[in-house]
Amino acid sequence: MLDEMKDLLCKAAERSKNQNLVKRMASAYTFHVTFEDGTGSNGSLLLSDEVPEYDVSYRMLYQLTKEIGDWTVFHNELKRSYGHLLLTIATVVDMLAELTMTDVENLTVILCVNGLQRLVDNGTKNCGCSRVLSAICRFMNASQAFVVCVCSATVHLPIMNALADSPQRHVLLVPSVLKGDQIWKPKTGLEKQLMDDMGGHGRALEVLDAVLQKYAREELEEFEPTGIVKKVWIEMKNRCGDLLDDEFYNSSSNVQDLLAAILSRRRYDPSSRFGTGNTSRTIDELRSFGLFRLTGEGHLECAFILFYHLMMEISERLPGVDDNLLGYFTNFVLSWQRFENFVAFHRRLKSIAYSGIEVEWSAFHDGSRFGPIDNIYIEEPNPRHLVVEAVSQHATKSSASDFKVLADRRGELDISETKTIIINGTSASTADVFSQVQLIIDKRQVQCNEVIQCKLVQAKQKLTESTYLEEMLRTVDEDLDVFLLITPAEATEFPLPPHAGSFQKTSLTTTLDRLRVVRIEACLIDRMSISRRIMHCVELMGSATRQPRGLSRRERNVGFQALKTQSSDFFLMGTRGARIACGLCNTTTWGQIRSAQTVL
Repeated sequence: MLDEMKDLLCKAAERSKNQNLVKRMASAYTFHVTFEDGTGSNGSLLLSDEVPEYDVSYRMLYQLTKEIGDWTVFHNELKRSYGHLLLTIATVVDMLAELTMTDVENLTVILCVNGLQRLVDNGTKNCGCSRVLSAICRFMNASQAFVVCVCSATVHLPIMNALADSPQRHVLLVPSVLKGDQIWKPKTGLEKQLMDDMGGHGRALEVLDAVLQKYAREELEEFEPTGIVKKVWIEMKNRCGDLLDDEFYNSSSNVQDLLAAILSRRRYDPSSRFGTGNTSRTIDELRSFGLFRLTGEGHLECAFILFYHLMMEISERLPGVDDNLLGYFTNFVLSWQRFENFVAFHRRLKSIAYSGIEVEWSAFHDGSRFGPIDNIYIEEPNPRHLVVEAVSQHATKSSASDFKVLADRRGELDISETKTIIINGTSASTADVFSQVQLIIDKRQVQCNEVIQCKLVQAKQKLTESTYLEEMLRTVDEDLDVFLLITPAEATEFPLPPHAGSFQKTSLTTTLDRLRVVRIEACLIDRMSISRRIMHCVELMGSATRQPRGLSRRERNVGFQALKTQSSDFFLMGTRGARIACGLCNTTTWGQIRSAQTVL
């Protein structure tokens, strides 16, 4: 954005219709000062005991020099030969006036300072960041030239602290989420997928662009997606080594806390801290790495490519987690998955993030509406390393004592070991995802079943209290088990019973971005053929009346429904009555339809 600052200011001047301002902006000279790249700072000032603005003025003079050599050689020679001179920012502006043969009063200067987060910030007025910002403010107040100063940093708190006592007017500009396909047109579906994986972060999109420019369209179509992803990740590590090499990530507990924060709907502020001791980091510090974002609602987000690698990295540290974790990512791309598979996989990711951590059950399933659940906590003693589908229907109540489940290809499993998530057999009347959990109720450990039911009601019907209670009482022991119902339907107002929750349409639409982080992208696995039937479905996503082509009679009988909502179309496609694959979508791209599936 700093590279375009002069054009932006010229357009702003034109909108003001002030001709004098238009002329000044058109003739403005722009200084681009950076503490990154070739003139990077190691955190300390060039002359720590001297005037702090030398760090800015030396770089300004470096830009004015016609024969620019190595920055290190330049500033060392400047300090050695001209260190006795008061080479302030104002002095360099005077030099510019002489070079352009312009009176200083008629000179317009745009001073862009990039990478302030590179300077040391210890929260005091004597740190490098605060001293440099103060020097810039003093220059603006005293300069005879017309000056606009624009500073950029990937941190928030140090800048606000440094400017807290300044009477100078300052405006904070927060970069918007970038849309890669609006910056350059993707040539292939894989390229579009990778754009989406960058999460709208400028630094990540720059890395992706640098990698993709090396390939023609035909090469991208034939290239194995995993190869592209690896190249992007390697390049990102080269450019963003400060992110991946930070000691914060050496601690498994730190990474777990971070993953839990990303998966949850908890609210944070820039000063919120993760980790303990010297390895702890605030959200503001994490944002400085360029791949994290704190939304206006206070939710922590990161680029999906980073989330994926953090999840895979933690899977290598926790026992049992890496058992086919990548295989689950793969399965979601190879075929159209039933909705309960998405629910079970998301439940497994949360078990990894919260493994060994005692957390409120309501926080574990954040985004849901609950009945009375005070003093109910859940602790996953081990990460869930298996998600299996039962061969036949199983009772989900704890009182049924049905702890043995026959699973396809894995034989008989004991769910009492709390390492397994079961998707009930196809003969079940509803799509149940259940597992045995360890709750802490009033400081007492309780073993019980957690049942997550995926319920599809008829079009235009609402979920009523009687329907909810009927499903709950049929599925769980009311006084022992915990129950969560997920439905795309709206619900009437009714109080929920104890130990129970509901995740419904109103919650789904507000948590779209929250759950999108677990989407599965084709670019993360080896290239394999995708069912043309599903592609036809995707092509027709904008239509609420036409049937998808190429479907079997059984698939046509199941039905392809489109329920109109105010913001988008709500599509339901099933393999049997209540077993559904759902999505909120208004596009026709693979990445977005798979992203939308995870909403429920």
